[in-house]
Amino acid sequence: LGDNSDLNQQHHVQVTEEEHAAIERLQQMFGIEKARVVEAFLACERNEELAANYLLEHGHDDDQDDWSDDDVILISKALFIYLQFFEQTL
Repeated sequence: LGDNSDLNQQHHVQVTEEEHAAIERLQQMFGIEKARVVEAFLACERNEELAANYLLEHGHDDDQDDWSDDDVILISKALFIYLQFFEQTL
């Protein structure tokens, strides 16, 4: 059997206070584990809006079959409201 120590390692990423707040907002909005949110945020070059779009489309790929139509509508509405707020703060 191989050594599984790499599987249990945590990776640390430095983020600014603003980026940390963005990650927290995304996690609250989508209700998924922080690691997945951070992964999306970094993959989207630390762009909160792009990460939100990515998570909307791919955030729950593992359990996508469990989503009801109402879930998708609520998330879409939340994203729309969030994007309106985000544009106002620019």
